[in-house]
Amino acid sequence: MGQLKRKCTFMSFFVILILVFGAAYSAYLPYHTAGTEWMKALKLPACMPPCWVHAIAWPCMYFLMVTALWVVWEKRQEKNALPALVVFALQFFINILWGPVIVRSQNLDWAMIYMCVLFLLVIWNTISFWRVSKNVGMLFLPYVAWMAYGAWLEAIIWRCNVA
Repeated sequence: MGQLKRKCTFMSFFVILILVFGAAYSAYLPYHTAGTEWMKALKLPACMPPCWVHAIAWPCMYFLMVTALWVVWEKRQEKNALPALVVFALQFFINILWGPVIVRSQNLDWAMIYMCVLFLLVIWNTISFWRVSKNVGMLFLPYVAWMAYGAWLEAIIWRCNVA
């Protein structure tokens, strides 16, 4: 019976991995080039990282998310796990809609508001996961730092182009 449980646990990790990366990629792909001209027209700060940094950072963030989500999923019978899973679903849904919403609207005011909401959801998600397991919450800390950096950049972009 132990070997069957290990196989199910291993399988749940790969299902979560495929779902998270699949959702993120399918949301990203159609809008990757759609906003290129709009983005090129914006005044961007010198501290804006090149595209290749995003190409490395986001898969790392998603892998940490997958790992944390998997651990919480495996502990889903525990007291704080279900609320944490709901918060993750909300945060992840808002996260993957970033590209479609912002590129389609091409509105920096909306982008700034959206980023603030997303950042708060990431913090809430981190706290929710921390309540399930301190180690799981710690897996979200690089994501919090990345989102804080992103919010800071968004504020600079907004200030340079709108304010």
